[in-house]
Amino acid sequence: MLTKAQLEEIKSRIAQGRDASPEVLLEDRVVLLAEVERLLKFVETFSTRVNAQLDILENDMVLLDQDNQRLRKNSRSSDFERDACIGLIAKMAVALKIPVGTQRTASVELDENGKESQQIQNRVILDLPSGQVAWEYLESEAHLFETLPAYPRALESQSIQENYLKIMNPNLD
Repeated sequence: MLTKAQLEEIKSRIAQGRDASPEVLLEDRVVLLAEVERLLKFVETFSTRVNAQLDILENDMVLLDQDNQRLRKNSRSSDFERDACIGLIAKMAVALKIPVGTQRTASVELDENGKESQQIQNRVILDLPSGQVAWEYLESEAHLFETLPAYPRALESQSIQENYLKIMNPNLD
């Protein structure tokens, strides 16, 4: 590999065009050709390594995409199963004369750009002795809740943990 000083020396000789014997010019030519060949081999090797890494990344992307599809399918399945169970709980609450109903509520969420956007959510709300509990359900699952009345009161703001604490300790005794 030529050093910067060696390249500057050859460049200077070429620029001056004098004091360079044919032997020196031939030697410079041989050295420069060898350097070009070395650089071409380096680029080829580097390109091969980059392409190999790109192939690995593309294979990983395919595997991740397949796994994401599997997880989305599982998520849709578990959402449906959860909503079916909540629908059954709501129908049992009606039979037991526990206040229950549905409500469309607006919530403000931040999008990926940090802008606020209003979202309409479908909710099933149930009044346990331990307090109000609620679940969001997808529009595609609305048929599971269509026989329920409209919930007349306001939805209480609470965390998922608070919601499930009330469910695990319903005070139904």
